Amino acid sequence: MASKTSTPLRFGTSGWRAIIADEFTVANARRVVAAIARHVVSEAGAAAGKGRTASETSREPSLVIGYDPRFLSETFAAHAAEEAARHGIRCYLSPDSVPTPTIAFAIRKRKADGGINFTASHNPAEYNGIKFSMSNGAPALPEVTRKIEAEIAKPSAVVLPASPAPVEPADLRGNGDVAALNYVYGQIEKERAQDETIGKAQNRLRLIVACSDGGPDDPTKVQEYAEALGKLGAVVVGVGLTDTARAVPEIYNTPHSRGDIVKDINDLPAVVAKHLVAEAIRLFPARAKESAKAVIEGVIAEFQRV
Repeated sequence: MASKTSTPLRFGTSGWRAIIADEFTVANARRVVAAIARHVVSEAGAAAGKGRTASETSREPSLVIGYDPRFLSETFAAHAAEEAARHGIRCYLSPDSVPTPTIAFAIRKRKADGGINFTASHNPAEYNGIKFSMSNGAPALPEVTRKIEAEIAKPSAVVLPASPAPVEPADLRGNGDVAALNYVYGQIEKERAQDETIGKAQNRLRLIVACSDGGPDDPTKVQEYAEALGKLGAVVVGVGLTDTARAVPEIYNTPHSRGDIVKDINDLPAVVAKHLVAEAIRLFPARAKESAKAVIEGVIAEFQRV
């Protein structure tokens, strides 16, 4: 009978998932992380020959590592950080469970080479998984995961650095609300300027959903940006995702924004749909009764499709 640590490990959507204590073990998790680490180091080395500046290529590669509240996720994340650090990769390790979008934002904010998230997404509780995100915060593409699978299958003959890279505790819950809203504000201003240049009317409906897994990093600034975005014709909906985000509805309660709480992350699509329909009714009251049902049915059908 083949050992569970010698069986091929295949990636699904940007990651690998399996049943805890069956195939998803510390040994196999470390195999996957070691393969990701070799891929990251290889990509960082390749980037050095593509016209990058000295400051961009001289720094050590880095990874953001986080996890969801599943059984033993914190322990698996600690092992992952240790394994990646052995390969010379600086690790920013979250001390608490965080949502996947928070890790994506942290990758971009810290200019990391990628991120590792211990989560099994929609799978049952007995599962856990490893999701790899690229330097732009997006899930790893199939061509990337194929390279990582190939690395897993290789015999480990890598010469590791004499000393491991540092593992830094990193509170990823400072969710960057102000930075994110500032970015969106800048993008809308650019679009408006381009439209004015070509004489195009501003008639777009913009609904901005700002998800927070904790208290916004600067509530006063968040309110200011929500108001400023409202004056540009956008509606900001602040959604709190965890118990530590219960203040979000109050913070986003301004003339041009509104707030809500999602008690279960699986309810997020329904909450977004609710606000989308509410905005449509506000903008088109005359047609609201006849179109609201069709809008809701269309939104539900789309969520079922994806």
